[in-house]
Amino acid sequence: MKEKYREEINKIYNALYNSDISFYYLDEYNFEEEVVDPFKEKYKGSFSWDSGATKGVLIFKQFDFVIKIPYTTCDGDDLVGAIVKNDDDCWNYCQAELERYERACQLGIQDAFAEIDELFDLPNGFPAYIQKFCDTCAYSYSVNQDYIEEVSITNSKNSYSLLDELWENTLYTEKGKDFFCKVKEFIKTEDINDLRRSNIGYLKGQPVLIDYAGFDY
Repeated sequence: MKEKYREEINKIYNALYNSDISFYYLDEYNFEEEVVDPFKEKYKGSFSWDSGATKGVLIFKQFDFVIKIPYTTCDGDDLVGAIVKNDDDCWNYCQAELERYERACQLGIQDAFAEIDELFDLPNGFPAYIQKFCDTCAYSYSVNQDYIEEVSITNSKNSYSLLDELWENTLYTEKGKDFFCKVKEFIKTEDINDLRRSNIGYLKGQPVLIDYAGFDY
């Protein structure tokens, strides 16, 4: 993924480095002002953006990838969210996704997760990550009653799961019961919560988790 779009990634990298962006104390309330607006002045290509509670996202749909920037929110005297990569006293939500993706690959269930990789270090030493772009629109698949009655994640007493029923059904129908159950068990074992509709989507029609870091309440 990185090598395919290396030329464009270099342009994005240079724009981020040459923008007036500190990357310190980022959160969902200042991401637009602190990152998006300065980046617009330097990057000449087309992009959109989004932000959530733990990370901001620069979206390059035409190149089929997004860049995730973990937040560095100041909470009293401590930074919570992303800190330097070797600091174990914080929760880097993007790094959590990457490590979970690697474990999913080991189990052979990576097709249920949008691929993510570390991309480059930002000027402050914090990492940025690249992930495949996925659609989040609903697809018109017929509901398979077997998955609802036997193995639905939503009905499995996993209080963390808020998965969309259509998404679950599609995964079950397209990948089969065994694969579905492995993903279900992985979600439980990894304690992946906050699986609302904005954190799931479709990659070329196949259901994938887009944000599977969970949330450390």
